[in-house]
Amino acid sequence: MARGVQSRVPKTYRESGRVMGQTNITTREEFVRHLESSKKLTLMVTLTRACVLQCRYCYVRNPNHVTSGMIMSDDLLEKLISDSFDVRHEYIDFEWTGGEALLGGKAFFEKVIALQKKHARNCKTYSNCIQTSGALYDESLYNYLIDNGFTLSLTIDGPRDLHEFNRPSNDPNAFDNILKSYNFIREHTGRCGVLCTLTRASINRLKDIINFYNQKGINNWYTNTYVCDLRKPVSEQDMGLTPDEIESYFKNQFDYLVEKNDHSFGEGSIETVMKLLTGLSCPTKCSQSARCLSNFIAIDNEGNATLCPKFTGYAEFTFGNIRNTALKDLISHDNPVVKRLIDERLAAVNECEKEGCPYFALCKAGCPYYSYLSKNDGRVSHRSILCKAKHGLYEHVDRRLQSHGIKTMTSINPRTTVSASATAAVL
Repeated sequence: MARGVQSRVPKTYRESGRVMGQTNITTREEFVRHLESSKKLTLMVTLTRACVLQCRYCYVRNPNHVTSGMIMSDDLLEKLISDSFDVRHEYIDFEWTGGEALLGGKAFFEKVIALQKKHARNCKTYSNCIQTSGALYDESLYNYLIDNGFTLSLTIDGPRDLHEFNRPSNDPNAFDNILKSYNFIREHTGRCGVLCTLTRASINRLKDIINFYNQKGINNWYTNTYVCDLRKPVSEQDMGLTPDEIESYFKNQFDYLVEKNDHSFGEGSIETVMKLLTGLSCPTKCSQSARCLSNFIAIDNEGNATLCPKFTGYAEFTFGNIRNTALKDLISHDNPVVKRLIDERLAAVNECEKEGCPYFALCKAGCPYYSYLSKNDGRVSHRSILCKAKHGLYEHVDRRLQSHGIKTMTSINPRTTVSASATAAVL
């Protein structure tokens, strides 16, 4: 890993204004202050584990939970929503997931809306987002959700054959329904986000995936990678990718999109990497901002609160249950689990700082889940299993941008301003 390279850090991370590449080490006080600077709490709510698909890489299914197919109960839903308006954050982002979130039906989301209106207080604002397969095509439900301000996002893994392999269904019309859902949502809202999960089956289908998206008018997509975790009840472990495969795929994705003069990078993926490298934006995603420990929390349909959905079912990452503990206490830095995780993540951040990585500001030691996977010992203090791969990707994009005359974080003067049009020039 490169050492001693000077570049600038977005102001949102370090009030001290330290520069990447220096060996100054973040203190616990600074790290906690960084966590507390976030004004938004993201609640990722698994309202049911039941689904209409049988995705080969799904980790939400858990045969050990006898109530896994149940919709979150009314009393639990009210406790969750009421508690959410008592946290320190000013903005609450409700992300409703599953299983299949739309199995809750109109009745469930009517309760959500009524309870939010009933309990909204303390001058807080909030939003609702639903991640759905789109396989349940229901115009009436879509209209209701859209009319009430819900944002909807779908999962489409690429062309029909690839998608149906990754995400099989007993319904032969499932894929057609997904495309109908996408078209309906985009037509009525102007946009529809798409999540593409990358597996071993899709690793050599880069051009097919991108060309399919272009053909269908999908221009707002994000690529999510599946890495094997032996502790999860996934049906096919061999679909997981290696770090080297992930690095190679994203390098090729970047090069192919540049070659095609294609602007459909998608928020949160390569486009964000470019913006971060050129100083056009600061990290906001949970995997890049180092703010997930008390600003992102997953709640399952039984009320268990964990660091994120990837850790659902892991006792060492469970903060407690909202039935018997207030949400503000679950995410408090005094919660023993949160306190331990802060110490572990601080150790990971400090290790990266010691290395003087020129791209530290882009990932802040990365996602805790990939730190956990590097040793699989219940701790998140280790170097991310994707560290080398991400460094290789950042370096590749960095060099490519500079070859087009675009100044990046590793080359510009801290006071230099890079225009958005300059970055667009490479596309």
